[in-house]
Amino acid sequence: MAKVIKVWTDAERIYILTDKGDVFGERFADYPRLAGADAAARSRFECDNIGIRWDALDEDLSYRGFMVEAKKEAKTIR
Repeated sequence: MAKVIKVWTDAERIYILTDKGDVFGERFADYPRLAGADAAARSRFECDNIGIRWDALDEDLSYRGFMVEAKKEAKTIR
């Protein structure tokens, strides 16, 4: 699996950039806790080698999920 080297957000999505240059995104609207949170709460996340965690929102997204779902639904952003 590719290594994630950057994580960032905009108003609608969270994105990851891999060491292979691929960018994947997930919509906040697809996750009720993230969809219901304001931008400030969504910006307070922590990353590790497995995924992204929002402690205050009790939400986790795995990097693998970004990549597997992108293959299924062609969500890779280039």
